[in-house]
Amino acid sequence: RRFVCQRLIRSMTEAERAAMMKGIELHAEPECAVATTAPQHQAPAADSESDSCGQSAASSYNSPTSSPNSALAREADASHNHALGTMVADLGYKRVYISSVEKLRGLTVWEKNRAFKPHRAAAIGKDKISSGWRKQVLPGVITCFEFVEPQLAIDAEIVTPEPVEGRSNETRLGILDGQHRRGALMFMADRHAWPENLCNVLVEVFPIATETAAKELFTEINKMEPVKLVDLPGVGEADVKLALSYAADALERKFPDMFKLSARCRPPHVHADTLRDELFQCDILSRFELRTGDDLLAYLLSVNEKMSKRSNDEWRAVFRGKQSELDRSLAKARQHGFFLGVDKAWMHR
Repeated sequence: RRFVCQRLIRSMTEAERAAMMKGIELHAEPECAVATTAPQHQAPAADSESDSCGQSAASSYNSPTSSPNSALAREADASHNHALGTMVADLGYKRVYISSVEKLRGLTVWEKNRAFKPHRAAAIGKDKISSGWRKQVLPGVITCFEFVEPQLAIDAEIVTPEPVEGRSNETRLGILDGQHRRGALMFMADRHAWPENLCNVLVEVFPIATETAAKELFTEINKMEPVKLVDLPGVGEADVKLALSYAADALERKFPDMFKLSARCRPPHVHADTLRDELFQCDILSRFELRTGDDLLAYLLSVNEKMSKRSNDEWRAVFRGKQSELDRSLAKARQHGFFLGVDKAWMHR
């Protein structure tokens, strides 16, 4: 626990450290086990410039703890602590908590997020379990949203009186980004490779009032590693996305050795999300009048079967890489019976 706290404190800016210590004073009764209050673990006091920066950062937003609606803010704080654990910082535009796998299990996921893939979460968990010292470390944070009253929301300026689609009591608090990290932690905890009840997971919560804010935050979070076009909120029909996900997942289960977690995998391997996005962008369902995931899966398997019957000369006629790359790709594809990743020109024919 001491190690976790030291790592968390070192990763914070001076302003965040000061805010964290203030949060600890306000919430002296932690909801779960985390050693953050011992004097020897406290960060050094911030200098006057850092203090000023921290105050201005918080005061430039409608901070719930400094707004006239302080009673409602305290009520929100209580619900936060009950749901997530101990709040260690209130930065005005977001709150930061130290939570546990146990508390994260019950959180829903924003309904417009990309589809959750249990096998991907399991693959991440297995990788961490076998990664030596890294199995005790979780880079990044779990990002959550919370629908709050407009006067407490960071997106108050775009609030409209019309009811917002998708808003309900069940989706008041949920995960905006990090669902597969949460899934990997659950996988590890189930195998006693990560503590279930220890509060050692950093969670940030953005108080919002609109679906528009959730969409914009999700897009901004994924700009550093761009989210696929098919996964952008508001792009494409829901039934098309479901069909693409269904077919890609079915292929991955049928040919697990040919699917990689990295989007930069080399032929003949494929990356599931990249495959979905490529099929989406080439409008394959409309072009071939495919209506369901089963229709798309059957079509992809038929294309794969035709490609498996190509001779070496036929492959040389369509393959644009080096001969050595073709030989290596064909050897692996023939070993596993999967050819869709050798050459993707078939998508555009």
